[in-house]
Amino acid sequence: MDRVSDAINELGKRGLGGFVRVITEYGLLRSPISSVASRNLYWKVAPDYYRWRWSHPEGYVAPLDPFKIIWISPEEINRFSRRQYPQDINATRLFGTVKSGEWDRRSDIPTKLGYDGTPAYLYHADSFEETIIHRSIKQRFVDGVPWTETPIVSEARSLLESEQGRWRGCDSEAAICRRCAEIDDLYHQISANEYRTQFELIRQGNIRRVGFLDALANEILIDIGRGGELLFANGRHRLSIAKILELDTIPVAVLVRHEKWMEKRDRVYSDKVTYNHPDMQEMNYKTTPSQ
Repeated sequence: MDRVSDAINELGKRGLGGFVRVITEYGLLRSPISSVASRNLYWKVAPDYYRWRWSHPEGYVAPLDPFKIIWISPEEINRFSRRQYPQDINATRLFGTVKSGEWDRRSDIPTKLGYDGTPAYLYHADSFEETIIHRSIKQRFVDGVPWTETPIVSEARSLLESEQGRWRGCDSEAAICRRCAEIDDLYHQISANEYRTQFELIRQGNIRRVGFLDALANEILIDIGRGGELLFANGRHRLSIAKILELDTIPVAVLVRHEKWMEKRDRVYSDKVTYNHPDMQEMNYKTTPSQ
C-alpha cells in the first residue's frame, strides 16, 4: 500500500510524462533486472533523445544546447537569481526556458520556505559569500571551527525550537549532525579529487544512478540575466567548497535565460562573430571582445 501511495504522490509531483520517465529510468538503471548493457543503452540514447524532444524557444534563431555543461570560474557566480524560491524546483522542466521580467535585477531576499522546509534567508544574501551557509562552510574548512559553533547550526537549532521551518528537513539534533557530516564528506571528496560532473560520478559508481535530466539537475545550476550575468540557482554547498578551495573551473548547467539575453545571442549569431561568453559555445566564428 505504501508503494502505491508513493507512486500516486510521484505522479502528482511530476505529471504523467515525468512519472513514465522515472519508471523507465528505474527499470534500465537501478532495478534488479538492470545490467551494464541496459545502462549503456540508456546513456547512448537518452542525451540525444532529450535534445530531439526539446523545442527551441519560439522566435529565436541562434543555436542552443539546453543541456550543455559549461565550465566557469566559481568566482564568476556572486549574485542570485531572484526567480521564485526555490529556484531549482521542477529543474528538469526548466532547462532551455526563457523568461522575461525583473527576476535578474531584483535585490530582495525571498521570505518563503523551500520544499524541504528551509527558509530562504539561510541561503540568500546580497552576495553569495555573505550567505549564512557559505560563511559557515568557510568557518568550518578554512578556520577549523566545529560545526556546532557555526551560524548555520545555530540557526538550525533555533528553527527546531521555534518550529518555523527546518534546515534541509532536519527535525532533530541528530539530523542536523548528519547533514553536517554530509558536507564534510563532500568537501573531502572534492578536495581529494578533481571536481567531476555528475555524469562522471555516475559512470564511476560514486553516486546513485539517476537519469540524464536528474543528473543534470544535480549540477550547480545557474540562470543567465539580460546582460549575460551568471546568477546562482542551486548547488550552494559545492559552489561554496569550490570557492574555498579556489578551484580554477567548475561545471554548471543553465536553467533559465532572460529574453533579452536570448536576443543578444541572436544578434551575435546574425553578425557571425564569437562573443566572449560561456553561453556562446555554439557560435564559433571570429572573436570579438565582450561588451
